[in-house]
Amino acid sequence: MKLAKQRGFTLLEMMLALTLFSLVALAGYQLLQTHLRSQAQLVEDVARMSFLTRLFSLLERDLQHALIPANGGIALAEPSFVAGIGNDLLALVRRSSVNSNAALQRVRWRLSNTTLSRYSGDPLQPTAHFNDVTAVNLRFYSAGRWQARWQAGFALPEAIEVTVTLRNSGALQRIVLLGAGGK
Repeated sequence: MKLAKQRGFTLLEMMLALTLFSLVALAGYQLLQTHLRSQAQLVEDVARMSFLTRLFSLLERDLQHALIPANGGIALAEPSFVAGIGNDLLALVRRSSVNSNAALQRVRWRLSNTTLSRYSGDPLQPTAHFNDVTAVNLRFYSAGRWQARWQAGFALPEAIEVTVTLRNSGALQRIVLLGAGGK
């Protein structure tokens, strides 16, 4: 009697096929995980860049519109440009727009714990908050040299170096030229 030829897969062939399928599935899973991690990192980076763009944009606009008023418009009970006094990192008077006839407004930047806040108006109202800011350092350029402090409350420096340290990103530095060299 002749045995009928068997059809199908042997146990060894099935184990080999399952092993190959498992390796392909594992590689696919790893690719998917890598893609999802990259996407999450990209979303986080875009949010951080948006945060920094907004922060430096507001700060640069305030500094570039800073001025020492010649007369009127705002009470000069205190200097028009002060840095590092009391709770304020920076206190200044600025034009509220590029128009030279625009109203003047007082602006203050304060760092409290890890929140950098911008206040403006009369009375001062909070207009922006930036979290996770651990430090802000300012240096002032005038008369051909950099200074760690600015003492001349009724004069503007030519430029200001702003270094912002964020909790998870480290320090970022920007140099802002003040309009017409502070004149």
